[in-house]
Amino acid sequence: MKDMHLNELIDRFFDCDLAGEDRKVLEDALRASPQARRLFWQKAETHAALRKWGREHWGRVAAAEGGGGDTNAVGRSVGLRYAVDMLRRRRMAASAVVGGSLLAVALVAFGMQWLGAKVPGPVNDVSRPAIMDNQPFVAVLNASVEPVWSDPNVDLMLRRGSLPSGPIELLSGSVELLFGSGGVAVIEGPAVFEPFAADTLHVTQGSVRCRCPLLGSELRVETPKGTVTDLGTEFAMSIRPDTPLRVGVIEGRVRLDLATSTQVMAAGEAVSVDGDGRATDDIGFLKDFKTRASLIPFDEAAFAAGVNLLVDPSFESPPDAKPATGSLSRQPPFAKAVLQLGPWSGTPGHVESVTHPMALGAHAVRISARGNPFWPLVVQRYTTGDISGKTVLAAVKASHVAGDPLAGSQCAIVKIAFVDEKGVEFGRAERHFLKVGGPDDRFVEGCISAIAPQGTHGVNYTVLLNACGLSTGSVVFDDAKLVVVD
Repeated sequence: MKDMHLNELIDRFFDCDLAGEDRKVLEDALRASPQARRLFWQKAETHAALRKWGREHWGRVAAAEGGGGDTNAVGRSVGLRYAVDMLRRRRMAASAVVGGSLLAVALVAFGMQWLGAKVPGPVNDVSRPAIMDNQPFVAVLNASVEPVWSDPNVDLMLRRGSLPSGPIELLSGSVELLFGSGGVAVIEGPAVFEPFAADTLHVTQGSVRCRCPLLGSELRVETPKGTVTDLGTEFAMSIRPDTPLRVGVIEGRVRLDLATSTQVMAAGEAVSVDGDGRATDDIGFLKDFKTRASLIPFDEAAFAAGVNLLVDPSFESPPDAKPATGSLSRQPPFAKAVLQLGPWSGTPGHVESVTHPMALGAHAVRISARGNPFWPLVVQRYTTGDISGKTVLAAVKASHVAGDPLAGSQCAIVKIAFVDEKGVEFGRAERHFLKVGGPDDRFVEGCISAIAPQGTHGVNYTVLLNACGLSTGSVVFDDAKLVVVD
């Protein structure tokens, strides 16, 4: 489809003037073309900005002229008409640019269902088009091990489920992304990637392991040398600028689409793809990949069979109880003052011992935001001896608090920090869970597992509340567990 005709169809969509065969043509184009989807959301973003400007500007004009009644409504009505007209006449610079942010939407994965949602109009009292309010998210940062980004703002954006514009560069460490389709991708740096849609990840450099744990979930990884699509599976792949694309299937099957051929691969198979698109067997790839993967799938069986290294895992110690002795080392000085709950150290003013009807013991621990801009927490340090290369698994149960719900980007976090022989933290892995919404009357488990880096002699086990600086929001934690296995 020619760009001019596509521009016209998209403009008509935002003008609420697209129906019948033309609407179907636009839907087909958006399904088939990544460039069309990008162009659509660039226009959506421009339309939203114009509408907001128009509403505010003409609302002020109406107020200055002494117009009675609802000046906000006047601004919405006049401003929207002005914005739509301006968008139609000038086409705006965004309509000529292909390659910007997809704005956290997945048209393909959700079957264009949102196209049936109401579109912006004068009576729609929101500052963004309704179509953008109904959009599903593309991907969110689900877990990480010591990530270093080229742009330090990326970490916060991904935690909130928003996306930077254009490719993302992970200099080192590893991250796990949860996609809107239900697929999960673990990406190891150095890597350059872009979550393109709720079921699509673009990767130009890096090592990636993907799995789709939910029935019907799907994830596709696009690279310059080929596209890998899961067929109910877990697979690994690696791509570097001057080396072959390497793909291996851990479980299930994948479809590998190359420039000249398509093949279906089964569990245990691995190939290398050269610059000409030819695939050859690469049996050693899966073994090589496993030795590098530091953020790994949680092994339920190993965790259940392992010995819990934590003291007082159900938070039974009263406030200001003295730390236990033995294998516990000194607590890290994360604040000028520390609230002591036996082996646990907590953030003063934010941590308290409480009862809960579903707690493992008589008590649990409640962590409250209360305006903390960072992460109020409780932490326990355990000296392990040298556990380099071993798998560390951690879990905790958390529950919402009735009457003090989470809001915005607040969530619970379970974190394991790796400690060297001198007691200094030098690596971490964390899992974000129990986000806004959900029942108040039951616990949800958050789990994280990672391979201990070389030189690990201890673990700081921490549960946190991502407070986001809000004055409200609490989480109750209980039943903490830390296991180390070979």
